[in-house]
This record gives sequence, C-alpha cells and structure tokens, in this order.
Amino acid sequence: MAHFLGVHEWTLGLAVGLSIVTMMLTNTIHPPAGANPLLIMLAGENWHFLVTPVASGAILMVGFGYVYHRFISGQVYPNQWL
Repeated sequence: MAHFLGVHEWTLGLAVGLSIVTMMLTNTIHPPAGANPLLIMLAGENWHFLVTPVASGAILMVGFGYVYHRFISGQVYPNQWL
C-alpha cells in the first residue's frame, strides 16, 4: 500500500483490512498482527522489517516454548504442527 499508494488514512485502513482478509483465508487469525501494516507504514519501514523483528521473534517464541515444554515441563508442545 505505502509503496504504490502512499501513506494516507484510507491506505492504512486498506492495508489492515487486507492483512485480516489474508489471515482469514489462511486460517491464521491473530488480531495483534493487524498492527503490523500500521507499524510498517507509519514508521516508513520496508519489507525487511517484517523478517527481522516480527518473524524472528515468532520463531524464537515457538523455539523457547518447545524447549521448555519438551525438556522442563515434560508436556507435549505443540499438540500438532499442522
């Protein structure tokens, strides 16, 4: 949105709406993720910003959860991968 149409009130809303539609189509709904388009557009960041803090943070959280449950609590985590 920001690259093609600029940062305006309506493009911010459209970007969030498209992210929610994409999450609904892929059955990966996570309401706080709707803030990612706002953050990227308002901060003037590029696509690399999604990979560095967002994706790497998500991978780290799942990794720590797996290690904790597997080796400390002894519970199965996750119950299923897909």
